[in-house]
Amino acid sequence: MISNTGYSVFATKCVTDAAHELQSVNYSDYKKWCKQYTFNALKTGHRFGQDFCMYFDITDYILYYTNDPDRADKHIKKYYIK
Repeated sequence: MISNTGYSVFATKCVTDAAHELQSVNYSDYKKWCKQYTFNALKTGHRFGQDFCMYFDITDYILYYTNDPDRADKHIKKYYIK
């Protein structure tokens, strides 16, 4: 008998996909945040995607831990900007 009570790597993917469909950000709000991000980065040292997640209260681990700002920006535009 196999017990499936452990952590599943696929659970995170499902949760991330569901979050993308539920939350969206207006383009004007995104541009306003982009201007504010420069000051936030200097004050707090947060990464681009990390600050986006914190500002808009979004849980997306891929975006949160991305170190490349260009990749984070593409991810944001693909999944969150409407």
